[in-house]
Amino acid sequence: MKYYLFLTLIVCVSLLVFQVGCGPKQAYKVVPIKGTLTWQGTPVPHCQMEFMPEDTSGRISVAVTDSEGRFEAQYTHDIKGIQKGKTVLRVSFAGDLTEPGVVETLDGDMQAIVKKYGKDTPGLTLDITKRDNNFLIDMQ
Repeated sequence: MKYYLFLTLIVCVSLLVFQVGCGPKQAYKVVPIKGTLTWQGTPVPHCQMEFMPEDTSGRISVAVTDSEGRFEAQYTHDIKGIQKGKTVLRVSFAGDLTEPGVVETLDGDMQAIVKKYGKDTPGLTLDITKRDNNFLIDMQ
């Protein structure tokens, strides 16, 4: 009898834990975003992009541009997009740009991009309002 009571208790606790862990996957409204990143009208290839929502309780989305500056933002491993609302874009290129001398090895445009929109800058504020498959981000 005690065995069945113990087994019933284990099953009930397991179901309770399972229910708690099965909450909504997405607490924030995320919209799919694909587009092109440019610098003064020219596509920026092989650039790492980080989209930080101004609502700091949200999650960062990331993207990497291809050889033609095209990207698709990723929110989680299985959700594509960017959290809806104001977000700040910061960019980087391969390597740790915080190490002395690394920024100086980039070509002129890449140096200018990193100095203006890199990790330790205010970045570029964007307003994400709806799904967009042709989102153009032109950094000036």
